[in-house]
Amino acid sequence: MTARTIFADGKPAGTTIVYKAQVVDENKVPIAAASLGSMTLSLIDAASKAIVNSVNKAPILNAGRGTVDAGGNLQLTLTPADTALLVASDDQEIRTLVIDWTYSGGSKTGRKWVDILLIGMPGP
Repeated sequence: MTARTIFADGKPAGTTIVYKAQVVDENKVPIAAASLGSMTLSLIDAASKAIVNSVNKAPILNAGRGTVDAGGNLQLTLTPADTALLVASDDQEIRTLVIDWTYSGGSKTGRKWVDILLIGMPGP
């Protein structure tokens, strides 16, 4: 199961961003952290397809940037290095978060794609 979310309202580049979502199964039932086998994050620049800040299948199941609770609520924190513009002269860039998880003893998988529009700070 793959879900895609697009945040077009824009977030300031180079800042901490907290993303919240609910992890669900194929029937849209929340999956508790204890029922998840694994969860990873890949952070991709949408234009160049480059991995950002070396975040490629980084474990986030109650580790590093991520937490999941008993209700399947995910909280993911992106650091300023995750949201910095890759090209300093860009006015904006899109960062794609690819969140993958396994459940049911590893026999089932889920994926969420999240596109976040990053807005550069205006120059002097």
